[in-house]
Amino acid sequence: MRTEKTRGLGPTVWIAVVAVVTIVLTIGPALFGRGVFFPGDIVKQVAPWQVDAPNDFQPQNRLLTDLVDGAAPQRTEVRRGILDGDYPLWNPYSAGGTPLGTQPQNGMFSPLHLPYLIFSPSYAPAVAKAVEMLVALLFTFLFLRRVGLGRPAALVGGVLYMNSAFLVVWSTFPHAEVAALIPALFWAAERVLARRSLISAFPVSVVIAVMLLQGFPSVAAYAGIAVACYVLMRLALDRGSSMRERIKVLARLGVALVLGVALSAIQLLPFVATLDDFDRTYRLQRSTSVLPVSSLVTVAVPKAFGAPRDHIDFAPRNQVEMQTFAGVTALVLMIGGFLRRPREGVLPGVKGFLWAGVAVLVVMVFMGGPLLSVFQTLLSPLFEENAVGRMRSVLGFFVASLAAVGFQSFVSSDRPRLEIWQRIVLGVGGLAALGGAAVGLLRMYEVARNNGHSSYFLDQLWIPGMAAAAVVIALVIGGRWRPGGQHVAHWVVPVAFAIESVAFASAFLPTVDRTDFYPVTPTHRYLAANIGHERMAAGGGTMWPGSQTFYRLRTVASHAFHPTEWRDLLEEVGVRGPETQPLFGYGRETASAPILDRLGAGFWVSRPEELPFGEPIRISPGSDRVVLRSRVPVRIPTSLEGIRAVVVRLDEAFSSDEQGAFMDAEVLARDGRVLARGERRIRAGQGPARIHVPVAEYRSSDGRGRPASIRLTLRSDDDDAVVLGTAGVPAVTAVVADDDGLRLTFADGAVVYRRLNALPRIHWASRTAVVPDPAERIRRLGAGVDPRTVLLSAAGPEASAEPALIEILADEGDEIRVRVRAEGRGYLVVADSISEGWHATVDGARAAIVDADHAVGAIVVPEGDHVVSLVYRPAGWRVGSKVSAASALVLAAGAVVAFRRRRRDDEAIDRPLLDTP
Repeated sequence: MRTEKTRGLGPTVWIAVVAVVTIVLTIGPALFGRGVFFPGDIVKQVAPWQVDAPNDFQPQNRLLTDLVDGAAPQRTEVRRGILDGDYPLWNPYSAGGTPLGTQPQNGMFSPLHLPYLIFSPSYAPAVAKAVEMLVALLFTFLFLRRVGLGRPAALVGGVLYMNSAFLVVWSTFPHAEVAALIPALFWAAERVLARRSLISAFPVSVVIAVMLLQGFPSVAAYAGIAVACYVLMRLALDRGSSMRERIKVLARLGVALVLGVALSAIQLLPFVATLDDFDRTYRLQRSTSVLPVSSLVTVAVPKAFGAPRDHIDFAPRNQVEMQTFAGVTALVLMIGGFLRRPREGVLPGVKGFLWAGVAVLVVMVFMGGPLLSVFQTLLSPLFEENAVGRMRSVLGFFVASLAAVGFQSFVSSDRPRLEIWQRIVLGVGGLAALGGAAVGLLRMYEVARNNGHSSYFLDQLWIPGMAAAAVVIALVIGGRWRPGGQHVAHWVVPVAFAIESVAFASAFLPTVDRTDFYPVTPTHRYLAANIGHERMAAGGGTMWPGSQTFYRLRTVASHAFHPTEWRDLLEEVGVRGPETQPLFGYGRETASAPILDRLGAGFWVSRPEELPFGEPIRISPGSDRVVLRSRVPVRIPTSLEGIRAVVVRLDEAFSSDEQGAFMDAEVLARDGRVLARGERRIRAGQGPARIHVPVAEYRSSDGRGRPASIRLTLRSDDDDAVVLGTAGVPAVTAVVADDDGLRLTFADGAVVYRRLNALPRIHWASRTAVVPDPAERIRRLGAGVDPRTVLLSAAGPEASAEPALIEILADEGDEIRVRVRAEGRGYLVVADSISEGWHATVDGARAAIVDADHAVGAIVVPEGDHVVSLVYRPAGWRVGSKVSAASALVLAAGAVVAFRRRRRDDEAIDRPLLDTP
């Protein structure tokens, strides 16, 4: 008689091969070095990268901006610090500086993030995704094996889960990386229930620690609640154990939980200590804060509302947040296995628990109401400050597990003889399901038709429909015909789901060219050469400010959790956009705002499409038609200084076989020297309209070398031409600088102004003013304050009004050192968010950091020559490090004990065999 192991070997190998093929077809090109598994092309939507984008450019997945201007730059900065021999706790480039190495979203203490330390930033995302998929596959398999499923069924469950919606749409986010560990937590808990020793609970500690260190605590908490319910269910149904034994199991799991939390203390304690620094009210959820019920259609038809890579999207919500794909294959297996029981049945209660879990999660995620309200009340802030839609992570695991149980019920049992009541329930339930699906699809068709995508929607039904037909036929045929003793479903089901999952994933997962991974533009080179210790501020989304951490350029506003006081100042300047992604407007009032002067913003960056600030002056009236041909320049006489832009009119739409051309504007001296220049791209089809070419502002310092003319040149690979409007000399208007405290210093892909009134980020204040009222401080800073004066939030030593010389000795990461030669007592002001977690010394003696200018810090420095040092050591870092180290030692000791015990058990088993004659 063939054993289960032998019978399952062929199908197991086949399903494993299909699993590998799905990985290769989704992220294979990036794994093999052909492209980058990263939505890097998103940057081409804004200046300065936009200048090189094709006319019809659309990013592969525009929904993943958080990766580009948030997660990836932070991870890269951590990697740089570690490779330089120092673990970086602080990011000095984002806003006023933000915690870095202790933040969960960076997850750099987690083993799953090792690829980001080992491999280059452009290659690591593909490797990390492959590791994530394999972890989800492996531990789903191990858990399902523990609860009683055969190898093929358990492996099917793993394939289903690793390709489920949450793990795909949140790829390379910490959300998906934590979700990949949910099966590991269930496996570890089930292992404790089976072995019932304290040491057997240690894997639970490891999994909990890794989930917390991985970086998205809410998903870890959702998983923890689900596992707790699972353990209670299993113990309640275990009638062979006494109450005392059950309590012991719970106690061991409690110890494992505490140990796991303690193991992650190195990251958890500093993170918790910073929570009160941020305004989190924007995250508050209500019992109605749920996903639309219509999004359930994506369970079977993932592209029902469009897809990023198809550049079609008529979804009622961000598809990353609402996508719920499980696959028609999984649904058929779930429904088919509802009333069937596999010959090798799963452990008592597991199937019922999974069905109950699915029901509860569907109600909470898509309906909300009283049930969600109860959870929000009892488990606040977990359910009050986190979108309940993130529970799709647990839902996906439950669905995959139920599908695996259904698969097992078909391939391991004969055709069951159903009781009459079972037939009635199956028939009514089947008709209800089909009717509900038909009504849902009809309504979705109406939505698609109203949005002009009816044909697209119908096309999306082919793959699910064919997969459903193939799976149903295989399940039916397999009940009567089993070639080689194997159920046909072993071979058909994995392939059907693989086709579904690859079609789904390929519509969401981006693989871009290597040149699109944070390209370095002339604007970045200019700022890197000139910004020094200062900051830049940008209008709108220019430069994706959060991405500047990758380029190591300091920004005033970024993709980050801004401290409340820093956000107060940004709002006074007039930011808009999400709480974690504040965006400035483009106006002159914003660019020259006094608050930006206090925050060390030495540069303002704008997109080239925005007309530079200044006074328009007509310098050439013109009268007739003129054609500006490629590389045939036209000169316009002028003696104006301070020109910031040259404005001309395109009298006809620019036609070109290429993607467009560039118009150069150069300010020339009498001897032909180029005094200043700028360029602007003219795209095919642009015009008729007035266009401007930004120009780096030129002013002669000695009155000599004054401008004599402007030279306009069209640059194109073809013999293109533009019609400017006059014969001989085109009509031209110049935008000339006025006294606005700005100087346009660069114009190539983006427009960069030097902010002349900005204070150095690290500067000396020789006078003080005490303003205890926050609203009054903000008002005074917004109106402008004497640059020699610092506004203190509370009374402190009075400054002497004497100057000082400052020399910056170190200004990187977690440390700032400054030499101060003061002629009298004053304040060294550091325009960073250094009020929390930073520690200061003056000549080695501890010194207080006082709140200054509402959102930054200052240190009192006496007269004389001194060295001021500031070091970032966040609250909880030292204690957390010690707690984590002690916990790791406990786990290591437990592992040694477990190893020795197993060796003794093996010897006890082998000895009688050796003594047998």
